[in-house]
Amino acid sequence: MRKLLGAAVAAVTGLAATVVALTVVLPAAPAGACDGSFCAGGDITDAGLLAETRRQMDDLRQGYGSRAVPDCNDEHDYASDDGNDEVEAEGYLRWVPDFENDPTPPDNGAGEWYRQVCYIPGRPVFPTDPAGAAWRRFDAVTPQNLALVAIDDMLTQIGDPDLQTNPQIESLVGLHTWFWVDASSLAEATATASVPGITVVATASPSAIRFQFGDGTGMECPGGGTPWTPGTPEGPSDCSHVYERAGDYAVTAGVLWSGTYQVNGGPPTPIGSSIVRDNTLDLTVVEAQAVNTNG
Repeated sequence: MRKLLGAAVAAVTGLAATVVALTVVLPAAPAGACDGSFCAGGDITDAGLLAETRRQMDDLRQGYGSRAVPDCNDEHDYASDDGNDEVEAEGYLRWVPDFENDPTPPDNGAGEWYRQVCYIPGRPVFPTDPAGAAWRRFDAVTPQNLALVAIDDMLTQIGDPDLQTNPQIESLVGLHTWFWVDASSLAEATATASVPGITVVATASPSAIRFQFGDGTGMECPGGGTPWTPGTPEGPSDCSHVYERAGDYAVTAGVLWSGTYQVNGGPPTPIGSSIVRDNTLDLTVVEAQAVNTNG
C-alpha cells in the first residue's frame, strides 16, 4: 500500500497506521521559471502536472537515441575530403538547451527554452534556419517537475514488504515466533527522469522496519529481522515475539523508506516526505495440548 506522509515520522510506532497521501515537499521553483498551471506546486498526486511534464519530455527526446530517424538535411560551408565546400547531409531534428548563447530566445523570457537544430553525426550542430532559429519554451520541463517524475517512477518500484514467520500460519502460546521481511522486498529503488540538459535521479532505501504483532505489542527490527532456517534451535531471534494467549492475530510489517534526488549529478536533496509500505498476514496461535497415555 502506498502512503506519503506530509512530515517526517517522529517515531516508528505508527508505521502501520492508516494515513493519507499528502504533499511531497520540494524546494520552490525560481521566480519566473514556469507559467500558470505548469508551475510545480510539489504535489505528487497532481496527475495532470505529471502527465504534461511527461508529454513535453517525450517531445524533447525526439531525435535522440532510438528516435534518431533522419528527417532533415543541412547544407553548410564545411571543408570535406572530396574538395567540395557545400556539403549536404541527412541529419536529425532535435531540441537542444540554449539558455544563454546567441541568438537569444524570442522576448528573452525566463524558463526552459530550447532551440531546434539539424544534428548531423560527426559534424557541428547547425540551426535549421540560421536566419531565424526555431525556439520553443517547454514550460513544464523544470528540474523540480523532473524530480517529481523521477520520484513517481521510483515509487512504482517499491512494493509491499514480503512478511515471513516461523512457525507459519499457526504458532503456539509460549513459543518464540520469528518474524522477518525478505531482503528481496527491501532492495534500493532508483529512477531517472531526463531531457537534454537536465537529468534527475531519485533514490530510496528502507530506513526503519517495525512489526505490529496484533496483540497490542510491537517492535522495531533493524535490517528486517533474521530469516529462520531448518535446523535453527528454538529460542529468540533479533525479531521474535512470544504470545501469551491463544487466538487469531493480524501481524503487520511496516517499512519506512527515505529518499533523495540529485539534479545533474549535484548533491543529494532529501525528499521532504516519507514513504511507507506495509503488509499484513493472519497468524493463529494455539495452546499446546498435553497427551496422557496408559502404561
